[in-house]
Amino acid sequence: KLLVVPLASSEYLACRHLLALVGIDARRNLRTQDAMIAYTARRLAFEHGQPVTLLTSDQRLAAIVNDLSVFKNLVKSEYLDPN
Repeated sequence: KLLVVPLASSEYLACRHLLALVGIDARRNLRTQDAMIAYTARRLAFEHGQPVTLLTSDQRLAAIVNDLSVFKNLVKSEYLDPN
């Protein structure tokens, strides 16, 4: 099942905090749009009360989501080779 979730402008601040957490605390480089995607997946897991799977063709984003504790038990990322 594919679910597209809009990101309200009121949530930009939370994305900025995620960028700081990942970039500063975990020393991983997460781009702004990637942070929005990861944040939305995490928020969706909280809202539905169950883990979600994030499918992405961005290997770096998939690795960050799978490696960091902020996503643990909430978001599992799967890399999809675009070729």
